[in-house]
Amino acid sequence: EKFGVTPADVDANRHGVAVKGKDGNSTTTTLHSYLRGKAKEAFNKEYAAVCSGVDDLNPIHNESLKFLEALKNISRGSNFELVKTYLEKFNRVVFSKKGRVLLLLDGTCSMSSLFTKAKGKVFEMFDRLGTVLEDVGIDEGVELCVAVYRNYNSDARLLLEKGPWCSNA
Repeated sequence: EKFGVTPADVDANRHGVAVKGKDGNSTTTTLHSYLRGKAKEAFNKEYAAVCSGVDDLNPIHNESLKFLEALKNISRGSNFELVKTYLEKFNRVVFSKKGRVLLLLDGTCSMSSLFTKAKGKVFEMFDRLGTVLEDVGIDEGVELCVAVYRNYNSDARLLLEKGPWCSNA
């Protein structure tokens, strides 16, 4: 169906079909060749559609490459404005009196011992969090979200798990 082939086409072409070539001559082809040709036609149409969007992304890609280069050399001080402008463009800042904390834990196999230690540090982190929020002027509470990422060979549903944003209000 995706390739414009109906069951009737399949039945008609099971033992070979006469197809006109580019030169206008008739040639016999197998069902496999016929279906392969239809699949190739469909691919070429979809590929052209995908490629048309790539040109639109090229300026954004080039801008991100300049950003990465500037970020590598930011210690020299000359690229600070470029980095700042790029980050402000793609990370719209909305100032709020409410804080948000994402606790992202590495749950990969190689980090299992550190994962256990990290769970123990959560309470210490929240003790310090109040002081930090007060220092930066956030006084309307905080929302927390806990997430964990795992090995790439994990079930797709388990690669990144995240809980809901929870509030202390």
